[in-house]
Amino acid sequence: MFKGISALGVLTLLLLSTSLWSIASIGADYSANKAKAVAAHGRCLANIEQQHQQTASQGAVWPCWHSQLAVRAYQKDWGLLTALAQAGGHQGSLYLATLAALLLWAWRR
Repeated sequence: MFKGISALGVLTLLLLSTSLWSIASIGADYSANKAKAVAAHGRCLANIEQQHQQTASQGAVWPCWHSQLAVRAYQKDWGLLTALAQAGGHQGSLYLATLAALLLWAWRR
């Protein structure tokens, strides 16, 4: 039934699907963390509005600076790619093994 499939092809498919799952997991975590940061910043701004505070003077500390910094971190260009590039040792090894298996599989065909 599967005479044309080699062990290298199966290994490549397994590594590729695991790598894609890992990338999807990192992307989902990034999106969830971004949504949390935006929601926290919105709550902070709503609290300030509710308290009817006036704008901060030049020497005062902006009350939502911490949430504003968190939101700004997610507004950078290529933020998701930066998160993917920070893969740990196991993920980096998985990606490298997947690339090697794909190259070897393509070379043998």
